[in-house]
Amino acid sequence: MSVPFFLCIFLLSGCSAFQVPPPDQTQAVNTTLVGTLTKTGTTFALHIPGGATTGIDSYTQKFDAYVGQKISVTGQYSGTTLFVDTLRVIH
Repeated sequence: MSVPFFLCIFLLSGCSAFQVPPPDQTQAVNTTLVGTLTKTGTTFALHIPGGATTGIDSYTQKFDAYVGQKISVTGQYSGTTLFVDTLRVIH
């Protein structure tokens, strides 16, 4: 094998070192919303003053006890659904 062949392999093997790393996706943006919790079937939504409605879900929170109450929720969006990490009743 010739020297140019080895030089070519050596240069091509380092190409991945010059790729731009993907953006840091570990830092999700938290969103806090305040509104009245409603339930339709098994789906929960937060009705925000002014007419907006946002679907909410959670892996850690149970919402049934808060239906009809004014609450504050903090979480992160996945698509159009806010996945709630914390929930607080507003009195």
